[in-house]
Amino acid sequence: MPQQTCYSADFLFLCATLFVVSFLALLQAAGCRSEELGASPSADEEWAEAQLDRIAKGIQKAYQAQAKQFDMHKAEEIVNVIRTGDLEVGARGEVHLPADTASLTCDGYVYVTARNDEPSAYLFPMWIGKGSNLIGYLYLSDSQDGTAHPELTKGEALRLVLPVTGGEPKRGDAEVVDQISPNWYRVSRGID
Repeated sequence: MPQQTCYSADFLFLCATLFVVSFLALLQAAGCRSEELGASPSADEEWAEAQLDRIAKGIQKAYQAQAKQFDMHKAEEIVNVIRTGDLEVGARGEVHLPADTASLTCDGYVYVTARNDEPSAYLFPMWIGKGSNLIGYLYLSDSQDGTAHPELTKGEALRLVLPVTGGEPKRGDAEVVDQISPNWYRVSRGID
């Protein structure tokens, strides 16, 4: 398996997060400075709140734009091809995508987690960071006997097959960010 260092539109989200952390550190320093000079800390707080609100809205727009870029229809077609057995699932749960669909993920793979010997969770990574940190889309299929998958809530942890930078896929926990449609979720694994 090739080295897996991937960047996508989610990279912008991470950059924005780093910017916010840096901004907060500078703001804290500025707040200490304004107290030393006798300025009103409330003015600093109001300015900071307005700036953070503007940054948060920008991050939200970037995240929504990235969601629009992901082709869920094409991804569902891949899920169906995997379920019919036309794309082989590797021993560790990885599926190498054909060249014409490899751009659906940042590394050209889908990661399949089976439950009760039946593929049920299909992870489409959009960003892979250090170790097995990631941001991606998860398709949960209903079982072949018609049983619906359990509905997941924001913050819920799932045990999934995850890509590992520079290594073989392995099981690990990913967290639900939000639900996009009845079968689609946005998921992440914490950034170290």
